[in-house]
Amino acid sequence: MATHTVNWMWIGRDPQYNPTPKDNMTAAEIQKVVGMTATGSSEIEAVKVTGEVLQNAFQTVYNPNVPGGTAMSYTSPEDDTIVTDTRITAFLDVRYEITLGDGSTTTQTGVFIQMANGDMFFRPRSDQVAAWDSIKSIQSIKIVSAAKFADNSAVNKDVSFKPSIFDVDIVCFVAGTMIATPEGPRAVETLRAGDLVLTVDHGARPLHWTGSCNVDTRGQERLRPVRISAGALGTRLPKADLVVSPQHRVFVRSAIARNMFGSDEVLVAAKHLVGLPGIGFEAGESAVTYVHLLFDRHELVFANGAVSESLFTGPQALKMVSAAARREILALFPDLAHIGAGIEGALPARPVVNGKAGRKLADRHQRNDKPLVHA
Repeated sequence: MATHTVNWMWIGRDPQYNPTPKDNMTAAEIQKVVGMTATGSSEIEAVKVTGEVLQNAFQTVYNPNVPGGTAMSYTSPEDDTIVTDTRITAFLDVRYEITLGDGSTTTQTGVFIQMANGDMFFRPRSDQVAAWDSIKSIQSIKIVSAAKFADNSAVNKDVSFKPSIFDVDIVCFVAGTMIATPEGPRAVETLRAGDLVLTVDHGARPLHWTGSCNVDTRGQERLRPVRISAGALGTRLPKADLVVSPQHRVFVRSAIARNMFGSDEVLVAAKHLVGLPGIGFEAGESAVTYVHLLFDRHELVFANGAVSESLFTGPQALKMVSAAARREILALFPDLAHIGAGIEGALPARPVVNGKAGRKLADRHQRNDKPLVHA
């Protein structure tokens, strides 16, 4: 039987709203959900849920008596334990008010899910997916109404496989990338906290944290890595094919960059360079291991001979890793716990070129037949 992985948005753990899950929720039990609030990154985060599928839906459905009802698993942000008893005890059609990062509010419809251990999740309804895609920061969520679904099995199918809430852009290297160190190149996945890595701006610097995640790119086009062939950036740059996540920013140094952005050196996401000779998405769909490198500041390192970035410790970066990893990072960088002006104002190692500007830069290089990295 096939398996599938989706993202659900975890919003905390509460005592059971439905203490008798073999029975449908009563009106009084449903009413208890109304007013439930989740606040901040400690409660609101994406969780990968993996399970066996049956007729395009997870086998775990609202009725816990269905055979195969414990076929799912996920790591709970509550205590970082792997949960396999994933019987769904509450499954409700809800309206919720979202307070965004800028303080504005919006009200949308979605699905409230509670597991046997009390973990609670949200998923958007299919007609709200586009609206969720535009959401970048959430302060809080509050349920303002709740009701039963007319057809739980049909909605479960709809909920399970829609695009993820808070799909995050992973900025990291693919395992096997060779990173320059004072002792010579090392595979990125072998590096550990405390190891010295050569940086462009500050010489040999110790790593404060490393992490990795395995991503199944099947059905998730936006997570497919980008391959930068040897020599695609400039003369012998990179020295060997460099494979990175789509949002991983690549170092560009050119007169074109200076004319466009006032700086010879800029950072451009790999996905915006796709289409240039030797740069394209990896063919096929399969599992990939992404590896993060974190210093005490945003650094430029040498990856397969080419200059590329380390993990940037801004607010979006913190959403890219597990709750356990986030706590480890915050122990090293306590100021990151206070997402505010100080973090938002943290500077990257070079100016970052986003979106259309990055593609325009790539187009100009191609039209003028100029390398992305000029000596």
